[in-house]
Amino acid sequence: MKKSEFIYLLAILILDFISLADVSRIINIDGGIRNIVYMFTIILFIFKIFQSRYEKKKFIFILITGLIALFVSYRLSDFMFLTDFLVMISIVDVNINKAIKIDIFVKSLFLIIHSIFYFHDFLFAYTKIEPYFVLTKAFGIRHSLYFSHPNTAAAIVVWLVIDWIYIAKNKRIPIAIGSLLVAFYSYFTISRTALIVYILFLLILFLLNKKRLKKIFNFLEKYLFIIMAGVNILMISISSLMNNPLIISLDKILSKRLYYTNLAINTYGFHILPNNISDSIMKNSIIVDNFYTRAFISYGFIILIIVAIMYYLSTKKENSNLDKAILIIFPIYLFNELFPFNVGRAIPLLIFANILFNKNKIEKQET
Repeated sequence: MKKSEFIYLLAILILDFISLADVSRIINIDGGIRNIVYMFTIILFIFKIFQSRYEKKKFIFILITGLIALFVSYRLSDFMFLTDFLVMISIVDVNINKAIKIDIFVKSLFLIIHSIFYFHDFLFAYTKIEPYFVLTKAFGIRHSLYFSHPNTAAAIVVWLVIDWIYIAKNKRIPIAIGSLLVAFYSYFTISRTALIVYILFLLILFLLNKKRLKKIFNFLEKYLFIIMAGVNILMISISSLMNNPLIISLDKILSKRLYYTNLAINTYGFHILPNNISDSIMKNSIIVDNFYTRAFISYGFIILIIVAIMYYLSTKKENSNLDKAILIIFPIYLFNELFPFNVGRAIPLLIFANILFNKNKIEKQET
């Protein structure tokens, strides 16, 4: 293993641990120590960048995107976008399977620790887990497994299983065992988004082998992000009709997402450039877990443009079925959750990075 690759993998290990610790109720890192470790991780990625060589035709895109990521992170006082950018462009000459194996290790470690503690208390100290319940009228008690939210716990499980399927090159046994794992945790978290997206992922993997559907999936891989952004704009439009009985019924199905979308847009408006409203959102208890809406009101419309460009550029290369499936479910997941856009918590941005910036892509995945 080259020294530069080792530095990248070490940085990924630390970043994954910090990112999951941020959503853990039992694995906590002191704020000061966290910031020091986080900055150390950024330094490692920057060092790796200086060890890498880039094609001249991509350099301008990298420079512009980097400046935008730095600007957005500065304006939002949140360095997630800068970190995502550094992780992506520093992947040059790194075996992505090694990075994903690290992701599997960290996610497995967190899931095992949280499951042991949570299910022990579930059986022998039930009152300890009651403060962590999410109560719903439709589904009753939802369990968070000592993570920040049941949806977070479910997302960790789903992306862990997708990691495993990716490394195993779409073999049947990992799919079977992984699906049982997803089903088990879905019973407790009752996360519809995670379960639906996982089922879509398996369905897409199966249908990608059908030659007559190739053009459809190529189209989705290229334009689905833009389509989902358009659907979100439509949702914003109809959310203003909250007095309509049909819209009210639809809003119940969508867990009041139309209501909160309407409230967020009316409160903060549209923004092309970043708008730091994170404290205000928390203070006003406005739930905006839709990435596209959050981009409109906070991240800035410019972020949507960059991601759309990445999608377009990624389809200019021949991608494996596993890559295609992940790139297709990614914009769907973002419609209900912000989770997958953090490169320390899910692998879609790593897949993008491997396609766009890694000159020495590993062998094609089996399909």
